Amino acid sequence: MIETTVSDHGLVVAPHPAAAETGRMILIEGGNAYEAAIAMAATAAVTRADVAGLGGDGLWLAREPSGVVRAIDACGAPARGASRAGYGALGYDAIPRRGAMAALAAPGAVEGWRLALEIAAACGGRLPLKVLFGDAIRLAREGVALSAGFAARLSEAADDLKPQPGFAAAFFVDDRPLAAGDALVQPRLADALEHLARAGLKDFYAGDVARELAADLERFGAPLTRDDLRRVGAHLRRPLQVPLAGGIAYGARSQGFGALALLGIADRLGLADDRDAGFVHGLAEAAARAARLRDRFGEDLDADAALGADALQREADAVDPRRAGPPGPGFRGEGAWFGVVDAEGRAVSLVQTLHDPFGAGCLSPATGVLVHNGGAGLSLDPDAAHALEPGARPPLGVTPGLATLSARGDVLVFGGGAEAQAAAALRRIRLGRGVGDALDGPRARFVHGALRVEPRFDGEALDRLERMGHRVELSGEAHDRVQGAAGLIARSASGRSEGGADPRDDGAALGL
Repeated sequence: MIETTVSDHGLVVAPHPAAAETGRMILIEGGNAYEAAIAMAATAAVTRADVAGLGGDGLWLAREPSGVVRAIDACGAPARGASRAGYGALGYDAIPRRGAMAALAAPGAVEGWRLALEIAAACGGRLPLKVLFGDAIRLAREGVALSAGFAARLSEAADDLKPQPGFAAAFFVDDRPLAAGDALVQPRLADALEHLARAGLKDFYAGDVARELAADLERFGAPLTRDDLRRVGAHLRRPLQVPLAGGIAYGARSQGFGALALLGIADRLGLADDRDAGFVHGLAEAAARAARLRDRFGEDLDADAALGADALQREADAVDPRRAGPPGPGFRGEGAWFGVVDAEGRAVSLVQTLHDPFGAGCLSPATGVLVHNGGAGLSLDPDAAHALEPGARPPLGVTPGLATLSARGDVLVFGGGAEAQAAAALRRIRLGRGVGDALDGPRARFVHGALRVEPRFDGEALDRLERMGHRVELSGEAHDRVQGAAGLIARSASGRSEGGADPRDDGAALGL
């Protein structure tokens, strides 16, 4: 079992120890959960630039001490100049995952910070950006040792990434990708963060940083323009929710639909033994059905009805407990999850993502910003579920989650990849596991049509999965990074919080 952190005065979880330390210090300085989350996200944009850069998207869930839950949608839309016809005229039959033509959707993360900072101020927050960004600026300028997860992602994608504009100069040395422990120094990113701390976050979209970022994108040949940046806005939205046996779970509208549907379906399957083949099978079938629901309802006004108790029960009833159905379209992408509970009981669950690790691979030399490739999740087929059109947004596979678990006010703050967070949250909510057990427990995930399983399930469980019709692929790692990372903070009504980071990634949990 992994170690967890317990605190009565506030707790943070972040995808890198330095980011967690930033959040802890912000709480010590009197900052609230919103301010701590912004500061952690800024530090992670430096230390985990592989998944959490300024050029990505963001989704927030927050629960106030009063019990009110709100969501912030900070995901950008495609550039106005990006069209199916335009890609077709250039000879593309699909939007590429890397390169300038993958940089077609605006980054919304920094605009999400701006809106969250306004809410933080309304809650009594007073810390200036120069304090919130202090660690990020210092680490970008002085350098930070590359984490194991960062280095692994860089090595795996090095051949695709090395030719992309601006990338090799930042992440390669002596013609090789940086390795774990190597110093990553990002002076231009430090300058950009320092400027934003002085000029304000709107500058990222309508000021000097926007001008320099847009000029680099134009030079690369990317569809995203300065006008597209000016139009970016984050929105405060009513969260999606699903009833669970132990309470209510919330998701960010509308990108959190798939992950929330997965949790809601799996909760209704009556899974009782998380080391049994039935647990793996049930989660896999729930994931397949949830992904198909997402493609049908994710951006639709009927999304609330599709997440109702009766609708989710029908989905659960359609799962054959003895036989595997066809795999679903899956949940694409990786990202970074940040969780915070402050001393007042305010809880924040935040995801920041470049969609795929390192996004489009295009790094602006003037700003140090790596631009996401979320637009690669859109289709050039006009009849596809997520067709490229004005205002369309690709589905996200990594989202924030939050649940209220009793009338007394127990709260679970969680997030990460859809399958990973569902496994961890169900172990906590449905099976009553401790935070460490919930995160540590073995997992499985569909990868290219095969069910990739961690080896800590026994042989009988694996044999049974194959008899059910699953094509089982055994991972070589006890904690398989391909499973995706999750994180949890459980806060009791008494005010005590317990938190943990996933052993499959580089995160940390710290308390006051």
